[in-house]
Amino acid sequence: MSAARLLVLVRGAADLPRACDDLSELLAFRRRHDAAAQETLLGLWVDPGWVEHIPHELRWRETDGTGGTACLHEATGIDGIWMLCRLDVPDGVQPPSRQGLLTSLVAAFGPVSAELLPGFVPVFGLDVPAGEAQAELQRLADLHADLMLAPLHQDPGSGRLETPAFETRAGLTRTQSPRRGGPVQPCLH
Repeated sequence: MSAARLLVLVRGAADLPRACDDLSELLAFRRRHDAAAQETLLGLWVDPGWVEHIPHELRWRETDGTGGTACLHEATGIDGIWMLCRLDVPDGVQPPSRQGLLTSLVAAFGPVSAELLPGFVPVFGLDVPAGEAQAELQRLADLHADLMLAPLHQDPGSGRLETPAFETRAGLTRTQSPRRGGPVQPCLH
């Protein structure tokens, strides 16, 4: 059985710190109460548009030409601020990668305006080798460098997120990405 793929929708850049704190607690709770659950958090989509329009499904296409449709299920969160969704795919269909997910999110939501670009925060397990995560970050930046936000890391044992110090510029959160500079430093809680 493959790991369930998760996506978090966040209302805006100002909500990222709260969403990450809440989400970290929720994921740790879920892991404590169901240690056998296999869940992979692919990322956070930061966009005020989802509050009014949560798609029921996302269609994606991978770089190798494969793809499919994922239904968004099991939504939970703080109404209007953030929402955790499970991406369900039909049996026999490979779930989307982060690249496939990002492409489907851009197609589903599109940019709101030049002033309110959405953003994508990729999430990697702490057990993912640094070179592998860096290569994937570069592939994501090659697709949509303007949408990339600093990555988060998730402890595979506890489920908790290690969150960076978010930096807000002109209403958008943009921190160190592969195209913007060095590594992201985690917040100390």
